Amino acid sequence: QLVASVPHENAAIHGRPIGRDVIPLLGFAQRLPCRDMAELSVQDMTARSVRVRFVSGGTGAPLVLLHDYLASRSEWDDVQAALATRFRLVVPDFPGFGESEKPEVARFRYDLDALTESIVDVIAGARLGRVHLGGPGLGALVAMNLAARHGALVDRLLLVSPPLFGARPLQIARIAAAPVV
Repeated sequence: QLVASVPHENAAIHGRPIGRDVIPLLGFAQRLPCRDMAELSVQDMTARSVRVRFVSGGTGAPLVLLHDYLASRSEWDDVQAALATRFRLVVPDFPGFGESEKPEVARFRYDLDALTESIVDVIAGARLGRVHLGGPGLGALVAMNLAARHGALVDRLLLVSPPLFGARPLQIARIAAAPVV
């Protein structure tokens, strides 16, 4: 089951309000009756010399949904058809995950940059232009990295539980925090 936390209606990031224009994707899908579901197709594409499998379909603004670590595109199965009634949906399996090719490490690095560039290739290959992009966990990290490196490709971000880490504290701060016996 898909669970999302919607920010408070007065929340803001860098002074820009967030809420209704950022997260309508998830609530919309759960209210849609079955008769309005769009048809989806499974396709393959080569990205970074690796076969990537993805689901696509629908019309509207392009929406690319990414999956978490130790998951696959199937984590979006419950909402894909409903979202495709409102968006041109593309939901890939990262290389090495789900039904995508699982090449040896010598052929594909499996790091954040390699995963990011594979999604750039999917966006380009599907001729999506600027996309709404998001996902949970690893998908959120890839989405943030893609937005930072290829900002012209991203219209909006949907980040669910991104694993963010603060800067390491200075050595003196770690020493000061240590208990004294």
